[in-house]
Amino acid sequence: MEWNEVVSMIHSTYKIADEQPDLIRLDFSLANGRSQKILINHQTLSSGEEWIKFYSPVGVVPPSLLRKALQVADEYLSGGLIAFDDGMVWARNCSLLSTFSAHAFERLMNITMNMADEIEDRVLGEDMN
Repeated sequence: MEWNEVVSMIHSTYKIADEQPDLIRLDFSLANGRSQKILINHQTLSSGEEWIKFYSPVGVVPPSLLRKALQVADEYLSGGLIAFDDGMVWARNCSLLSTFSAHAFERLMNITMNMADEIEDRVLGEDMN
């Protein structure tokens, strides 16, 4: 699958909240009355390999709760957590674009989004994003 095919698939299936050349943001209302954002990013490595990355914000996780957040993330089959300098923690997942499929898109997007939402709920106790 190529990035332009991913973009076409997203356009035909979802309402896009924001779009840039290699980045698309989708906003979801979840069944539990919560909401969650997902960023879908296209990245080409210096080797020429193309990757698709999914990011979903968790919120600012205090150092005292980071271990608990990591334990919740470990309950998921794939993906993990990353933190930026501003203290914001995000759930992240990725796949090599050349082996990617529409089914994998749905699966990885949902895993990433659900991980972020569950950490928000179980660790932070509120809907942050």
